Amino acid sequence: MAYLIDGNNLIGHTSSYRLNDTRSKYRLILKLIKFQNLKRSKITIVFDGSPDISVDKLNYNQQKFSIIFSETVSADTKIKEIISTKKYVKDIYVVSSDRELINFVKNKGAKVIKCSDFNKLVRKTFKENRKESRKKEIKLTPLEIKHWLEVFKKKK
Repeated sequence: MAYLIDGNNLIGHTSSYRLNDTRSKYRLILKLIKFQNLKRSKITIVFDGSPDISVDKLNYNQQKFSIIFSETVSADTKIKEIISTKKYVKDIYVVSSDRELINFVKNKGAKVIKCSDFNKLVRKTFKENRKESRKKEIKLTPLEIKHWLEVFKKKK
């Protein structure tokens, strides 16, 4: 499964981010890198405009996570180009709430996740990961138990 994300559209539909705040783009990317690591899926995020220098400093697996800046065209146009060049799009989820882009993507055979639903998926994934982290308990072998019992045995 792969996610192709309309970055500015997602920022606009995420309550804690603002389009006019340059840190929002950076924070969104960090969040998506964490999400990608948990889901083990490929993510491509497309932003409107020119490359952001602060993004170049991020450390991520470039084979599994891509950041594209649309430069002279809109992010929607760039996403349409990407979808149009793919031979098999059934496993691609385009994340956007833009109606025109959604219709285009569906006509090409890719799947769509609206931004609000994607935000819910990210929150759910993070919540499940926290639960799993807490559930992991250390199980000792009988030999280790015996060893620790001897170590902590009261001296008479």
